[in-house]
Amino acid sequence: MPLIGASYGARLGALAVVLYLVDGAAGLPVYAGATGGVARLVGPTGGYLAGFVVAAAVVGWLAERGWTRRLPAALAAMLAG
Repeated sequence: MPLIGASYGARLGALAVVLYLVDGAAGLPVYAGATGGVARLVGPTGGYLAGFVVAAAVVGWLAERGWTRRLPAALAAMLAG
């Protein structure tokens, strides 16, 4: 998910990941094992999936500030995400 943030920026990257979570909550089989449903968001993996939104936003914010122009900084941004 950090790559989405680096590609789209903070706001659009976070929105794309939120829409991915909404698709899964609606029942589309987008999660591991071709599963979906609200149970994935409120179960043990819910916090992990919510972290995708934060990771995309953080990396997108860093990308908007030029962190993805050089390889060492881009790697640091991806690790931060």
